[in-house]
Amino acid sequence: MLSNLLLMAQVVVPLVVCEPTHMLLVEGSLDGTPCTLVFDTGATHTSFDEEFIAKALPEAHPEPVMLAGTSNANFVPKFAMSKTLKVGEVAFEGYPVMAIPFPPLSQELGRPVHGILGMDIIGQMPLVLSVAKGEIIFNPDDMAGFGPPLKFDRRNYDGSPRLMYLAADGTYKTMLVDSGSSLSFINDPADWPAEEVEAATMGATDVNGRTAMAMRPGKPGTLQLKTAKGGDYAIRFRPLVNPGAPCSYLGADTLRHFDLFLRLPWIGLRPVTDGADQFTNPIDKE
Repeated sequence: MLSNLLLMAQVVVPLVVCEPTHMLLVEGSLDGTPCTLVFDTGATHTSFDEEFIAKALPEAHPEPVMLAGTSNANFVPKFAMSKTLKVGEVAFEGYPVMAIPFPPLSQELGRPVHGILGMDIIGQMPLVLSVAKGEIIFNPDDMAGFGPPLKFDRRNYDGSPRLMYLAADGTYKTMLVDSGSSLSFINDPADWPAEEVEAATMGATDVNGRTAMAMRPGKPGTLQLKTAKGGDYAIRFRPLVNPGAPCSYLGADTLRHFDLFLRLPWIGLRPVTDGADQFTNPIDKE
């Protein structure tokens, strides 16, 4: 189940950024059948639409399975074994995938989306996610400009990249790095001041499609992320305050202002100035 990438030098895979949702897509194939996948660091498992699985793996008979980790997908998956899963030119041989119902996101984006590329594959090798450049760089050569390694929250570890941020009460709380979420949220109103306006119903897009939630815009401020060696790495931040979210999210709307280095337990951010706004320019307070 290892990728041929382990024997390769740097490999660049094109990334499609869907506007205005900020959803991140990559092209690949499953046993030779082309597919489009959501690049989703918030998903623990790689999954495909069950109708696509029937087309790409006609001999497979997916069976229901209990997940060891967690997922933000609202459905019970089934298990199937592929011969070759390719992401760009990177191949994974004999890799297990999940079969799930998957129509809502295709309808939201107005284009076919066949599945989710989750952390069971994303986490196998070092990579840089560069939304600004529209690419994913596996085994990256250039690591210049990244801030200090951020503190990886190992509590209740499920395979997803979780950081620790300084809340208003002076304690550190968990934030999921979720490239599959279009927006960034703080889920506890006590942790981030909101604008003095009535909560409005807004739509956020993730692998379940578009969800309407009552939330308020947060005030612009500084998000302090705990580093692995102590101290904080701070970025200007303006999330939505969303008590309905299951946890706090660092979503694609914020990630588009940074290059994200991912090699769990190492996580790092590198600011990009092209397109950055006044709320997301990073500040290194070390």
